[in-house]
Amino acid sequence: MASRLLKQLGEKAFQPLKVGDIWHKPAISAKNFAKLRRQTVAEGREWEFDQTSPRAGFQRKPKGHKHDKLAALRQDEIQKNLDGMAERIRIYRDSRKLKEASILDQLLLTPKQRRLKQYRETK
Repeated sequence: MASRLLKQLGEKAFQPLKVGDIWHKPAISAKNFAKLRRQTVAEGREWEFDQTSPRAGFQRKPKGHKHDKLAALRQDEIQKNLDGMAERIRIYRDSRKLKEASILDQLLLTPKQRRLKQYRETK
């Protein structure tokens, strides 16, 4: 029966058919299609219905990952931030150093308390 359908319908026998908005199964299933092909090749005849993959012509580069696409932008941003980093570190360290405190503060306050007092006075 499958060989009769194949002769009658030709190549369309193993392709799905869209009628309106509804897809219909192929007239010959993939299993029977493979069986017919094996029998034909075993008999020594040429198989005229070489089925190509439905997506064989679809060659598209994968989109990839977002972090790969943004890696160059991220490296530029990091390099821009690193350019002035030595000066920023120096300014930060200078701000953290204890300034000369009064003798009374040096005697009565711990270094942490002196640092907090200095921080409050600068704001």
